[in-house]
Amino acid sequence: VKHQRLKACLVWLQRLGVLTRQESVSMIPPLCLDIQPEHKVLDMCAAPGSKASQLIEMMHWGDAESDGRTTKSFQWPRGVVMANDNDSRRVDVLTFTVQRLGSPSTLVTHVDAQFFPNLFDSAGAIIRFDRVLVDVPCSGDGTLRKSPGLWSKWTPQEGLALHRKQLAILGRALELLRVGGRAVYSTCSLNPVEDEAVVAAALRRFAGCVTLVALPPLEGLHGSPGLETWVVPHPSDRSVYWERPEDVPSELQSLARPSAFPAAPGSEDVATWAQVSRHCRRFLPHYTASGGFFVAVLEK
Repeated sequence: VKHQRLKACLVWLQRLGVLTRQESVSMIPPLCLDIQPEHKVLDMCAAPGSKASQLIEMMHWGDAESDGRTTKSFQWPRGVVMANDNDSRRVDVLTFTVQRLGSPSTLVTHVDAQFFPNLFDSAGAIIRFDRVLVDVPCSGDGTLRKSPGLWSKWTPQEGLALHRKQLAILGRALELLRVGGRAVYSTCSLNPVEDEAVVAAALRRFAGCVTLVALPPLEGLHGSPGLETWVVPHPSDRSVYWERPEDVPSELQSLARPSAFPAAPGSEDVATWAQVSRHCRRFLPHYTASGGFFVAVLEK
């Protein structure tokens, strides 16, 4: 009741496109992309549109640069932010959200990100994106602090069921990325099956073509390094965990897939992952006074 007028004002300003409300950790992935006005940017799972709005705003950051005495002449960005989502209802919300900003540098698409098609320019060449944001659907266990109702609903099966889709979306994103481009993979989950396992599997698939790099400095936001190893939980029996894919019963192997596990002990992949996993960042709620978030930056 005390802040009802303030909240109403913020909601009104958001509808006008004057501001966009987000948690601080949710703003990290776009900041890691280093958006430039000429970039072709793809947000693969963009609804409801807060991060897409941030990407659009970043593309316009150079519009009114000033040296304190004069302002440079206005120029529209030459690039584009393509905001995509697979859910028809959420696409409506996404469209409304990005339209608030009134930017001509925006497209909204409705495609399953796992199967995002090749696009072609006027010369018939395949378009590759300079930047791709891969903020995938996840179990959302990092939001338990603000959504306590999830405590009674969450099960390990959610992360296991989403792992294959998350890996497919990240794989397609890396295929669409140009050489020299940058992709950011993120979730609001702290489950390694949805986080480190997906990134490690993608690095194995694109070995020699994709590297994991450090996040830029983020003042006031402390992130812990990614995990070097983890176990995979049984989907329903919380007392059972597996360390290797061969330990999984045959009837559950379609759910607890080999890609969900860390590399086999003694393999070269173990040493490689140990070196690069520190570049991933886990933003824990008790460090950031916000939600839990996982972020990894990949360059092709």
